[in-house]
Amino acid sequence: MMLLVVFLIAAIYIFSGFGRLEDKRFLFGSLLMIFYIFLYYIFPVTTSGTSIYIGRLTQYLPVFSYGVILFGHSTLPSNKEKYVHWAGFLGLVFSILSHSTI
Repeated sequence: MMLLVVFLIAAIYIFSGFGRLEDKRFLFGSLLMIFYIFLYYIFPVTTSGTSIYIGRLTQYLPVFSYGVILFGHSTLPSNKEKYVHWAGFLGLVFSILSHSTI
């Protein structure tokens, strides 16, 4: 399901005219997301206990961060828009680091 949503977000970004394939944000964000998906499917999260919220967090936080990387400039149209995508990058890096330690 997460893979489908990621492809859907990337397709909307490309075909809606928000950006281009050679955009740095799209390239670096997509590479980080591909790396996270690789980690997610090769090394699945095994949580101790019965909390389903940890499993949901490992799916929704990276997808949300990927969306912020791609669409951050269109959601906050101000002079601070160039810093919004860094929140998405930090969210993806946090997800990768937390997934590799679990």
